[in-house]
Amino acid sequence: MIVSMRMTPRRLAIGMTLWIPNLFSGIRVKRFSPDWTSATVELHVNAFTRNYVKTAFGGSMSAMTDPYFFMLVRHQLGRDHIVWDTRGEIAGRCTSARSAARHPRTDRHAARLAASVQRTTS
Repeated sequence: MIVSMRMTPRRLAIGMTLWIPNLFSGIRVKRFSPDWTSATVELHVNAFTRNYVKTAFGGSMSAMTDPYFFMLVRHQLGRDHIVWDTRGEIAGRCTSARSAARHPRTDRHAARLAASVQRTTS
């Protein structure tokens, strides 16, 4: 018997933290907000996650940021929409052993996305 469990922000944060690529890259998902409007993700920079010049490896920075915008928008828009991210850009500087990314998404932003999808499909 298969039991379907509802995906809650807490379950997703725990699951993404324990996901093998994140776990071994030093990436920890601290939280998803209960209304899916923000996420906080941390990257612990250490000997395994830094590059030759001792800054955060770009691949780890990308893994810390890329999937979370998609997840927030998908949960805000619901199952009636297919969300696909096509590009990403990272600007910043990691000056400590811990770097954090906050991914705020407002309800207004989600409504604008939903409206733009409806315009393109009609």
